[in-house]
Amino acid sequence: MNNRIVKELEIYLSKSVNQKSSHWKYFLKDSDYYNIYKSLGFGDYTKIKLHKILIHNLFQRLIFGNKIIKTKEYHLFKKLCHIQNRQLDVDVIKHAFTFNLLNRHNIIKKNICVIGDGKANCVGGLLTMNKKDIKIFSINLTEVLIHDYLMIRNTNLIDDDSIIVVNNEKDLENPNKKLFLIDASNVHFLKNKNINLFINIASMQEMKPDSVEHYFQVIKSNSAYFYCCNREYKKLIGGEELIFNQYPWGDCKIIVWEDCSWYKKFYISKYPFIIKKQGNIKHALVKYS
Repeated sequence: MNNRIVKELEIYLSKSVNQKSSHWKYFLKDSDYYNIYKSLGFGDYTKIKLHKILIHNLFQRLIFGNKIIKTKEYHLFKKLCHIQNRQLDVDVIKHAFTFNLLNRHNIIKKNICVIGDGKANCVGGLLTMNKKDIKIFSINLTEVLIHDYLMIRNTNLIDDDSIIVVNNEKDLENPNKKLFLIDASNVHFLKNKNINLFINIASMQEMKPDSVEHYFQVIKSNSAYFYCCNREYKKLIGGEELIFNQYPWGDCKIIVWEDCSWYKKFYISKYPFIIKKQGNIKHALVKYS
């Protein structure tokens, strides 16, 4: 693809191999990550079909209730989906819940790092907020970074002049950039960078255990808030085991620590329509000092 940012990211494709768990080696092998409409194991892009909007709305109310639909966060993601010509589906509405929680604690501000986003849901929400004081750091496997960038570019959520591919630590100091794209092999660049909030939703559960350790080291070095929402226990196809309670949490102030209510059920287009999520999902909001 003849695009400057994509070409800069493609340089990291060979380095990305060492960052992949068995899960991602399987799902990303020979994947068409340049196609934003593909589901590649990190979220769906549900195209809007007018006759199905009412069905989505009905099942969302049945599962999630009416309260979230009245919030500013729901309308934020509804606006994002309108820009993307995309249905506000199960994957997206979960981010409305997340942003609602984080806003109640007034921590969506300053420097925010999204670890392992998918379909640019979290980054897209942050960009749609259009807050001038927010800088966004998105770190991911190369293929997913390319895919998410193309989703952002396709809908002009931000112009390319405000985006930088981070190749060294000095790039993080660029005052003219709003979105910093960081390959997972460069996680160490983020140590001690005055990042206020780290967010990880449903991706630590699919990482190599040593990668989880590295991310926690970075989070602690920033004395940051950390919102983490992941499977309580997950065993990957290669045998790696990820256990929420055994992540290297260390000494932190616990603000939220509970089963995640909006991850208990989801809906599909055929009987029995509403499905219970396999494996319990926990979420936590903690603060390091």
